[in-house]
Amino acid sequence: PSPTGWTCPSCGREARWSEFGPASGTAAPSGAGRGGKRARGNRAGGASAPEPQPLQVRGSVADNQLEVRCGGGPSPGGCGVWSPVTTREGGRKGAALLPGVATMLRAAGQSLPVPGRPTAVGGTYAKEVLSTVEEQAAAWPWLFQGGEAATAAATASRGGAAGEDDEMQQLHGAAGAAAKAAVARSLGTDARALAEREERIAHMEAAENRKLLRELQAREARPEYKRMLEQRKGLPAYGMREDIVDMVRRNQVVIISAETGAGKTTQVGQLIMDDAARRGEGARTNILCTQPRRISALGVARRVADERCERVGGSVGYTIRLESKRSKDTRLLFCTTGVLLRRLQCDPQLEGVSHVLLDEVHERTLDGDFALIILRRLIRSERPDLKLVLMSATINADLFSAYFKGPGGRPAPAVDIPGRTFPVRALFLEDAMDAAVRATGYECLPRTEFAHDPAAAARGKGGKSGGGSRGSARGGGGGGGGGGG
Repeated sequence: PSPTGWTCPSCGREARWSEFGPASGTAAPSGAGRGGKRARGNRAGGASAPEPQPLQVRGSVADNQLEVRCGGGPSPGGCGVWSPVTTREGGRKGAALLPGVATMLRAAGQSLPVPGRPTAVGGTYAKEVLSTVEEQAAAWPWLFQGGEAATAAATASRGGAAGEDDEMQQLHGAAGAAAKAAVARSLGTDARALAEREERIAHMEAAENRKLLRELQAREARPEYKRMLEQRKGLPAYGMREDIVDMVRRNQVVIISAETGAGKTTQVGQLIMDDAARRGEGARTNILCTQPRRISALGVARRVADERCERVGGSVGYTIRLESKRSKDTRLLFCTTGVLLRRLQCDPQLEGVSHVLLDEVHERTLDGDFALIILRRLIRSERPDLKLVLMSATINADLFSAYFKGPGGRPAPAVDIPGRTFPVRALFLEDAMDAAVRATGYECLPRTEFAHDPAAAARGKGGKSGGGSRGSARGGGGGGGGGGG
């Protein structure tokens, strides 16, 4: 297929999209394409040439198993042979649809599936994800160019980051060349259309980068943000922001271990997003951060939104089971691990996602380990541009580094964030009793069960009987209890 039509590989018939019709065999509209022109010529000359029957389409677009029938039988209108058609870039499942295939499906009366995703995915969450991704694809087309094209675009935007090894650069260069070749083949010889499309997308991306930078600068000038920033500066993770963003920028997989309370969960995603905005690459940043539990995903999203002085559902959002606050502008999305796996079902390539942050990976849950398996396969095959960050408070970094080996068998790098220390003073029961004596004037006499005023006890000993002393002791006991409290 091409943007203008389709050529039968069996008989060489060239057909325009207007000659296509539904698979039931309904004739194409009168006067459409070559069939319409031939009909008018026959009426003028009085001849009765056979009318070309419409082309038909069958098969599954999602599985890249689509077939086209050339006409309805052995006639000048076609040979009647069903021929397989490559529907996606590079022939890969999950890749973007070729432009000609989209036109072909519309002409054949079939519904156009969401590019790169299976059509038979049900459920409310799947519909919500696909609708949101479609909105983002319309707003951010530079993030939705298929796995290979996205790799080429990401490599071009980074310009070959300094410090990246030669083997990784060669990998990105090869993927970029393959992406350009695939796009060129899909558009045929229409190089002008390809150039115009790339130029239009480049202008949209530049405008989005400028918009994100302006929003960041305006936020940093607000007094409430400055007050919140002072609190963030006390976190060890914020103190290591340069090391973290540099490590993530130069490596595909990074492991971050930090003590509890270091701020890794709330800070890492923000640091990556803000650094990209300052570097003019904010348009290519779209982060997913997983949490092991629903309450943590919801709470962290609210905290991060508060730190950025905005409401949940803007640039920061969350998605948990039966509840979601997100929009097409959301660039940092917190979700549970189960939601990530559900997303992978209806979006196998995580299209439009630039970073995946997996928090608390040390828990080694079934969902968490399964997500690691899928993501490792994804970044090694179809998404070499996808960044993966593993975070935990207590983690066996060597185990995960070996599992996510990079080019040449190099283990994934790890960043260790030190925790904060707080002054600790040991207090014992005797210290509390001494403090009570100093504060109230009451003391606990040896070998007695009551605390009382020594002066009152001395007066009671001079009485006629021990009742007064006992009563004084009881009274003192009440005072002692009050002092202790």
